[in-house]
Amino acid sequence: MTHTPLKLPATPTRHRTSSSASSIHSPTRNTPSKLSRFLEYAETNLSVENARLHEESLRMLGFGPDILHLVEDGVLKDVGFTPGDVIRLKQNSQQWWNSADVKRKRVSHTPSPVQSTPPNKRVTFEKRYHAGGSYKLYGPKMIEGDLLPDADFDWYYFCKARDTMVPLPFGYVPVADGEVPADE
Repeated sequence: MTHTPLKLPATPTRHRTSSSASSIHSPTRNTPSKLSRFLEYAETNLSVENARLHEESLRMLGFGPDILHLVEDGVLKDVGFTPGDVIRLKQNSQQWWNSADVKRKRVSHTPSPVQSTPPNKRVTFEKRYHAGGSYKLYGPKMIEGDLLPDADFDWYYFCKARDTMVPLPFGYVPVADGEVPADE
């Protein structure tokens, strides 16, 4: 009869590797509030007007301040940022991301915008300026309303049937998430 020696349980050990990849890590974890805080910082300190209006578009594309410097300029322009603002955002996102400000808890008690429409029921709207440039926003629907006669832009929406952006019907304006638009 052959006896197999009994193995005693052993505690697993970790072997340190010399790989430098194991020592590279982000100084902090990206969270949804980081984008809000960075865009607030951009408005306050970088003179990027209305940066927070583009938060939902950036979030839908999966962009946060941790990777904003890697995003192609054209994509940020399509979101609605001016060429100068694109430079300001990209040049300063890494500096902000590695600063002490990113690690602090938000002090402001201003509530974050609440997404009131489920993602699968949202409409993509685009405001296109006659002089060039545009920005996208999202909302639940369009309602009857008129633009001011001297408006320097037109509204478009994404039509699923045509799979493209088309002009809003005359006499209609978009409703952005969480708000009812005033006549523009």
